[in-house]
Amino acid sequence: MPKRVESLMQAGKCTAEDFVWKLEVVVPTPLMQLSVMNYWHWAMRVEVHLDAQNLWDVVAGTETNRQKDRLALSAMLAVISETSGIQLDIKKSAKENWEIIRSFHVGIDHLAQSRAQGLRQEFENLTMKKGEKLSDFTDKFTRVVFELRQCGDKIEDKEAVQKLLQSMPPRYDTLTLTLEQFGDVETMSLVEAIGCLRIHEMRLVERDAREEEQVLLA
Repeated sequence: MPKRVESLMQAGKCTAEDFVWKLEVVVPTPLMQLSVMNYWHWAMRVEVHLDAQNLWDVVAGTETNRQKDRLALSAMLAVISETSGIQLDIKKSAKENWEIIRSFHVGIDHLAQSRAQGLRQEFENLTMKKGEKLSDFTDKFTRVVFELRQCGDKIEDKEAVQKLLQSMPPRYDTLTLTLEQFGDVETMSLVEAIGCLRIHEMRLVERDAREEEQVLLA
């Protein structure tokens, strides 16, 4: 159980029943069924889903807990159809079964390395094009970073954030320069950097709207 929840319970501000109810409300989204075409999107959603329920650590191998392991494996089994062609083993851990799924879709190591090289090249070439929506570009950017990590590339948030800021068009120069000079880019997460860009985009849209209104009133 998260430390914050434990402290709230000790202070008498919530009960275990409250926490379960809140968790069910926060994570209600049904997960998609795994198919040949959607592995990368499926894996990203399952990872986020398990992490939200404090179960991802057993899949990542950073924690050993039998009950959490079975819960994580149960969640994985629920979104893999009988026709997927994947033979999972319930006697094995959630981590081992995750690797079975990954190997089935990504391929053996040398094929995964080849895919990682292609993804790394795609990552290096990423640049937000003129007229491209910020949301579309950041979605594409995070997808490439996620797939790189799934293929074994140890890309850190620091590198991803620096590349993201370098990939932005001149419209974002003020923000990128401010973050590089005064922000803690060394420790900023990719999610935080994308959040800053989206806030800046909203301000730019508001500014453009005001300028357009002033022109019409002139």
